[in-house]
Amino acid sequence: MTYLEGVLELMSPSRDHAGIKTYFARLLEIYALERGLPLNGYGSTTFRKRAKERGLDVPEVWFWEDGRLAIWQLGTDGYRAAGRSRFLPDLVQLLGFLRPHDQTEAVRAYRDALRA
Repeated sequence: MTYLEGVLELMSPSRDHAGIKTYFARLLEIYALERGLPLNGYGSTTFRKRAKERGLDVPEVWFWEDGRLAIWQLGTDGYRAAGRSRFLPDLVQLLGFLRPHDQTEAVRAYRDALRA
């Protein structure tokens, strides 16, 4: 569910969507652990504030579209496509470890690459 300026959108994630989301989460967790960064997961939590007509503004969003990652960043005039992440400079390296057939082996390989 998403809520923005009075419009509620409902969708049911597909198996592919849930799989990619979980895969990214596992790789991001290894990245944060290996780099000593704080990382807190909240899943599908909805953030609300009664005084506003929308939820929380997010500074950067990633979309997995047609086997590619699209990065959008929030600016003063809304979201714009971006060539790289402000928050994960090693994102290109992370993407090299997306191997859907074996998540566990890919996460181990990514961890080893981060340690090297």
